[in-house]
Amino acid sequence: MKVFETKMNETFVDSRGRAARRRSGFTIVELLTVILLMAILGAIVLGIAGYAGRRASDAEARADLQLLRNALTEYRVHFGLYPQQDITTVEGWESFEEVFLNYVDEVKFEDPWGNAYQYHTRGRLSYDLWSWGPTGDEEEYDIIR
Repeated sequence: MKVFETKMNETFVDSRGRAARRRSGFTIVELLTVILLMAILGAIVLGIAGYAGRRASDAEARADLQLLRNALTEYRVHFGLYPQQDITTVEGWESFEEVFLNYVDEVKFEDPWGNAYQYHTRGRLSYDLWSWGPTGDEEEYDIIR
């Protein structure tokens, strides 16, 4: 054991030995701790980014649905009734595209998840309009109205 003296005549003992004093790197425990903390922070950031992406897609779908509602309202004002056939595919929507573009600048018939917006007529003056959401599965009721 080596003894060090300071200017104030205090004595400190270095118990690590001579080889340990010369080493200036990090221990494996310190490195693993830093790596673990970085992994935890990375997981948090990725989780937040995923949540923000889902919220952005939901907002985009809601905006598209509002645009379609506006176009359908203008269609009803012009023709006196809403379209009388159910629309479940993009091709079904495209038959109305030319008419809708007379009322709005741009209409999307596909939601952010790649599925067609769904339209169901409930008579001359009423309808349902929705998206199945990210799963595209009607069984899970992942609907945005």
